[in-house]
Amino acid sequence: MTRKAATEKDLLVETLVEAGISRTVARKAEILSWSKDNLHDNVRVHNATNTLLLDLLRKDEIGNCIHVTGGARALTDPFHRQICEAMLNGDRGPFKVLYHVPEDVSPNDWSVVKWNLNRWGETGFSDWKQKLRTLRMIGNKAVDLKAYDERRNIQYSVFGNRYVQVQGEHNDGAIAKYVWLIRSENVNEMLSANAEGDLSNSTDVDENAFAEVVSKIFSNSARAILKKVSSSKSISREDLLSNKIFSMIDPDPGATLNALSVISFVVSDESGNLKLTDDGAEFFKAT
Repeated sequence: MTRKAATEKDLLVETLVEAGISRTVARKAEILSWSKDNLHDNVRVHNATNTLLLDLLRKDEIGNCIHVTGGARALTDPFHRQICEAMLNGDRGPFKVLYHVPEDVSPNDWSVVKWNLNRWGETGFSDWKQKLRTLRMIGNKAVDLKAYDERRNIQYSVFGNRYVQVQGEHNDGAIAKYVWLIRSENVNEMLSANAEGDLSNSTDVDENAFAEVVSKIFSNSARAILKKVSSSKSISREDLLSNKIFSMIDPDPGATLNALSVISFVVSDESGNLKLTDDGAEFFKAT
């Protein structure tokens, strides 16, 4: 079956069958919204999904919410972050997120924060404020992050006990993909069971690492470091940290500098000297 000859329902059925759903059940799923692999149209479907999530949350019908994803890029979406935070504030429990973390990246320290920011930065945050808001949302445990490699599997989100957003097969780095928002209690039940099975085999990602980075970035020590780097024509990491004023106000100024590096507010140039990035300079002015 070619994409040109297939209808959106045909393609959905084939995608759900690939995900382990019987063809009979897949054919009964109701399509609420869908898009081809077009970024603008993908955004439209994501907005429809988030609008539905918000409506279900207001009706107290949000159900069990699980993302089965490759890169967890939904967490960079301001609208989706609003939903996750509203779920947390309303005592509905966090949105569970299964996503890929490489084996050489620890899920329990700042390396996972750096890994996520680098990956999410490939598709682009609108500004540094969105970066910080994403880190803060995770650090507040509005989501429950779990490391599990789903990149070769059909990816989807289940919620509301009868709704699913499902993505067509795609490469991990794909910017756009086929996406459907569907209603089907049977599909939701089956995919939820699959997701729960993967959750039981996943590795926990420590959201506290995200909170620690944010706390360091907003500390008095971080502001003092940014001021020093901003006013210095050339200063190395070693020279900066040898300044006794930083050890007087911060028991671990090296960690604070690392946090500023993780979020790319401070970088080293070719000579090994520290400098502020444009984002770092804007953050410094704003604080």
